[in-house]
Parts: sequence; C-alpha cells; structure tokens
Amino acid sequence: MPIVRWFPLSDVDETRDKERRVASAPQAERPWRPLVDVREDEEGIQLKVELPGVANQDVQIDVKEDVLTIKGERKQDVIGKGCFYCQERPFGPFERSFVLPNTVDATKIIAESKNGVLAVKLPRKPETKPRQIEVKFA
Repeated sequence: MPIVRWFPLSDVDETRDKERRVASAPQAERPWRPLVDVREDEEGIQLKVELPGVANQDVQIDVKEDVLTIKGERKQDVIGKGCFYCQERPFGPFERSFVLPNTVDATKIIAESKNGVLAVKLPRKPETKPRQIEVKFA
C-alpha cells in the first residue's frame, strides 16, 4: 500500500478558493437566500421572510407533499445613465424550502406581505393543539 502524504490545510485552501470564486462572480451569478425567522407557539408555526424590494407578484408559495417552498425573484434596479460604485444588495432568483411537520394543517396556510416582510402562518391541526385536561377528584 503506497503512503500518501496528507496536508491538513489543503481542505481549507480548497474552501477559500471556492469562496473567492463566488465572491468574484458577477452579482447576477451569485446565489442569495432571504433571511427567515421560524417560530412556533400553541397556534402553529410562523415564518417571517425578509423580502425588501421584491414585488408581491414575484413571490410564489407552494406546498407539495410535506414541503413548503417560497420562491421568487428580486429584479435588478434599472438605472439610466451612470453606474454603480458599490452594489451590495443581491438580486436574481431565490428559493427556500421547509419540511412541514405532520402537525401543520397545510390547507389553512396564510401568507401576508407588509413592509418588505412576508409572514407565513402555518396553523396546527386542531387535534394537535395543546389542551388542558380537567382532573376530577372523587
């Protein structure tokens, strides 16, 4: 069996090279993912997705089997004359998917957009909501 020399930092170098390629790519080629907060309470699960600058007609929400998918596109600002000195806001298509637990009633999902934040409410099935059981004393 041949002896193979191992360089422990070679993996780090490879990762840095990948990061550099993504960072140096034109903005249109860079993937972006909107930030999402997910919280749960006794009523169900709530998602808050940051989508400033994304038009309502450019957002689509699908539920297929047990997966909720939010996808859309932020269009690039069209400028007349002139050019950008700096452009940090990402644009282009995005997609986020979430596996739904079996406690969610997928037929009653509600989505609202306000001030650039998409709020998606995933209500619990009635039989899975917490309930209090009365104790009877004899």
